[in-house]
Amino acid sequence: MSAAASHETAPPSHPTLDYNVYMSEVVSVRLSDQVAQRLRERAADNDEAVSGLAQRLVDEGLRMEAHPSITFRPGPSGRRAALMRGPDVWEVIGLLRSLDTSGDAAIVEAAQWLGLAEAQVRAALSYYGAFPDEIDTRIAANQVAAEQAQREWEIQQRLLA
Repeated sequence: MSAAASHETAPPSHPTLDYNVYMSEVVSVRLSDQVAQRLRERAADNDEAVSGLAQRLVDEGLRMEAHPSITFRPGPSGRRAALMRGPDVWEVIGLLRSLDTSGDAAIVEAAQWLGLAEAQVRAALSYYGAFPDEIDTRIAANQVAAEQAQREWEIQQRLLA
């Protein structure tokens, strides 16, 4: 997709890490022939622009370097931040918000609920501190999807009653 075309495309309606560059800065980077070839092949495999894939990989790499317990996973609603060997960050933050406790007690309780170490809950909190809008958007989208699923289930149950 050309740079001009990306300006005409509306952002996705589901919460994803947005790798479409609407305002960008050109940064010259030299890649080895092997890395450049792998980048082109991966982009082609994913039917993705090379520049978009490079943007995503650099962004995720920088985020993972700053937050070593975080990884990124693909899914139906796009890529999302998750704990390595654990749930998505938004799930941890959503649980913390739902607890009646606060502070360290909330961290302990969330860790127990999720079967995580307290350090993992703190890692999710650290990532949330750096990227709150991303996580808040995903939590809100999940709430909307859950409400829609509940309405659909209720309609089905009325039919079966």
